[in-house]
Amino acid sequence: MVREADGGLDTSFGGDGKVFVTFNWAEDDKCWAGAVQSDDKIIVAGYRGPTPWDIALARLNTDGTLDTSFGTNGKVTSDLGGADSIRAVEIDANGKIVVAGKADVDFFVSRYTTAGALDTSFSSDGIHIFDLGAGQTDQLWGMKIQDDGKIVVTGHNGAGDVGVARLTSSGAMDTSFGTGGIVITDYGGSADQARGLVIASDGKIIIGGWTNVNGDYDFAVARYTSAGVLDTSFSSDGIATVDVRGTNRDDYAYAIAIAGNGSVVLAGNSRTTLSGTSYEWAVAQFVSSTGPPGSIAMAAFGKFRGDGEDTVIATHENPGVTAVPGGYASGDTRNVNHEKPNDYVVNGTDRTFTLVLGAQPTSNVVLDFSVGSWSGNDLHAAASTSLGTDLVIKNSGGSTVTAATFTPSNWDSAQTFTVVPVQDSVIEGFEQASIVATVNQALSDDLYDTVSAVARDVVIWDDDHNVTTGFDHVAGAVDGLTLKGFPSEVVYLDYMQQGEEYLIDPNNGVGVRWYCIDPSALTASGGDVGDHIRSLGEAGVWASQVWSGNDHDHDGNTSFWRSQFAGKNWTLLDSFTFSTHTDAVQTYVWGSDGKLRWNDESGTPSGETSTACPLDDRLYFGSAARSQTDKEAVPASQITIRATAGITVVASDGSTVVSESGSTDTFTVV
Repeated sequence: MVREADGGLDTSFGGDGKVFVTFNWAEDDKCWAGAVQSDDKIIVAGYRGPTPWDIALARLNTDGTLDTSFGTNGKVTSDLGGADSIRAVEIDANGKIVVAGKADVDFFVSRYTTAGALDTSFSSDGIHIFDLGAGQTDQLWGMKIQDDGKIVVTGHNGAGDVGVARLTSSGAMDTSFGTGGIVITDYGGSADQARGLVIASDGKIIIGGWTNVNGDYDFAVARYTSAGVLDTSFSSDGIATVDVRGTNRDDYAYAIAIAGNGSVVLAGNSRTTLSGTSYEWAVAQFVSSTGPPGSIAMAAFGKFRGDGEDTVIATHENPGVTAVPGGYASGDTRNVNHEKPNDYVVNGTDRTFTLVLGAQPTSNVVLDFSVGSWSGNDLHAAASTSLGTDLVIKNSGGSTVTAATFTPSNWDSAQTFTVVPVQDSVIEGFEQASIVATVNQALSDDLYDTVSAVARDVVIWDDDHNVTTGFDHVAGAVDGLTLKGFPSEVVYLDYMQQGEEYLIDPNNGVGVRWYCIDPSALTASGGDVGDHIRSLGEAGVWASQVWSGNDHDHDGNTSFWRSQFAGKNWTLLDSFTFSTHTDAVQTYVWGSDGKLRWNDESGTPSGETSTACPLDDRLYFGSAARSQTDKEAVPASQITIRATAGITVVASDGSTVVSESGSTDTFTVV
């Protein structure tokens, strides 16, 4: 039957607006479903008699005549082996005709070509028959085709439970949905039924029907995620019911739709009296918008600061390094004597972060990566990083990427990415920034149009291992030669040799370090001085002091944690009160006995190390920040290296010893 827009019958259709399709004049035929093709031809489907019924479908031209190019004279019938019936019809994106219903006691889905022949590319023979389980009598009533071509059907089994199933576009059970492609849901009644099905714009699946969970029959609706799980954001458990007229008045919903505001509408009938047989039409609407806009969850697994206060991405420019220098190892806690909550504490064993969507889109969602400023507290070093120049992001397959893409089928599967600093021949030490993921609206589902970018802070240890002159970095946040807080440390790559003395003028509060290094061990470790010293840990520093007042680094509070440099080769310097950046400098000499000695500003020897650095080793100089205050490292301009100065007294005979008391000798003073 076709009507005009004003409700009147369209007499151009069948002569009076009505057409009857007969399969067997003597038997009972029934039409359950219909669909209109893109060319406006009409598909009608149901079954033909006699019992047991066979499935039947026909196609009408726009004027109501049978389309003789379809099947046999416009009709197609098929015996599926029992009492068979088509209950739903859909036209897929390719114009093929998909029908679904019951094949005796099971569900079936079948696909036909536009000519009315079974499409053998679908389930090998054009028909897929399956059982909801438990050998029950299954009744299929609803079907919809998703945008990706997958086919969703619903109905109920003989046990009084509703069933939802999904097939792939090729006619196989979609194993990513429910269990083996099927979800069985018990509303709680003994005779639950699903009669209609819709797919929301966010890809969620909603079915409608009825349940007798409350004694009489009430409207019932359920919502599932695209993975076939009851959506608990809908009515807390995914299921909602409504008693339309009140207790003992049965209500049955046969149709379902989504209103323009996103709410779910059920339509059916309701009994007017407690015991009568009179029914009236009934419509109910459930508040069921697709919920708040989608969300993005971003997680990272490194640590910044003591005892896990913050969680960040922690990484190293050398992929072989699995722990950021100076960071706590697993199980470590702060040393309360020297370490504060806002100290650098980085566990770099995990340089990864993950992304996952919070709501299912109907099309792809693309998240573009960028580098932003540090968003946490206690920023010790300004962000100086950029994507592609200073760092790259790699996916789980090891490929460099600039974006993450989620599809309607993998939206709830977390994707893992790794942050890798780029070797740029510049040593930045610690770099602090953030990794930002922003929705690319032009390439993403509208559900995510209003979703804000998400970010995770990233602490990068960047020490590029190709530095051969000047300073190399051992630990900490360094900007140029500014030691950024605590800990931070550099080493001067021109090592002291016999016959040399170092004149050094550092800042107040800067730790002065000396590293006694075996050159064979350095070569074996790869030749990188800073990396080698770092790998030695507590054994790396041979001697240490602080250029400030009469203090010295006796308890290890000027570099790595846990007092690992305690008692490193210094005697107490009671008169160690030199000014800095003046003509007064500290002079260091490596003696022939292997001990390091130093003079005060007047040239008077002030002290020496208690142990020796073997003369076949190398003696490197370095400096470190003593506390959380930023300090300038000792620059090369403040380090003077010269031949050993002093006065040597030699006798005329070459001896430096007077032979006996009271005798006379001639000496040359040089």
